[in-house]
Amino acid sequence: MFFDQYQYGLRCQILHITAIRHYTGNFVSDGAKAQRMLDMMKCWNTHISIVRCDRKGFISPRERDNILDFLAQLCTVTAPLRTAVSGNTVWVYSNDIDFLQSLADSDYNRRPELIKVHLDRPRDTVMLKKSDYQFRTYFRDCNITSENRQYLENWIHNQQDIRLSPGLQEWRTNNWRNLYSNYFFDHNDIRLTQMLGLILPRAIKTTKTIVIATK
Repeated sequence: MFFDQYQYGLRCQILHITAIRHYTGNFVSDGAKAQRMLDMMKCWNTHISIVRCDRKGFISPRERDNILDFLAQLCTVTAPLRTAVSGNTVWVYSNDIDFLQSLADSDYNRRPELIKVHLDRPRDTVMLKKSDYQFRTYFRDCNITSENRQYLENWIHNQQDIRLSPGLQEWRTNNWRNLYSNYFFDHNDIRLTQMLGLILPRAIKTTKTIVIATK
């Protein structure tokens, strides 16, 4: 969860924060991408709101400014950090607790939660309190074709002993063609990743060994 190198993680909710999903640290390019994403979201949400006769999907100028302000804060930091986004929730991982606290104090940041971990496990492992599985395989951020989506859905359906992450479970119930780096599945057979690699080349990002915490 903390990428084997960050001691602190900030979890918070900000409306439309999914617009910064492709954060790289360059505010010029990241800001342009976020603007385009917000425009796309606005068009889609406006269409849905018209169909439903409501305004729940409307993106206000203030909400747009909040996204760009949060992105600007991320881009001013020189120390390494990582982000992960799902829906209206964003996680920021860093070893700079003062910086994360400043992000948490933003007035548009809803229900921030700052978490500290001890980096006492080997790299390329995932430490869990309990698990029935030996490995955790993560996908990479990518867009797949409708045909490949069906291949993946069929592959998952045919597996007898895997555990899907919440994001991957939600993916199965929708007609999405994007895979994200917070999607994973737990399993006991390393050959499964080789099989999946033949079905979806370059869709697998990494496989980590699951370690059970002793405390």
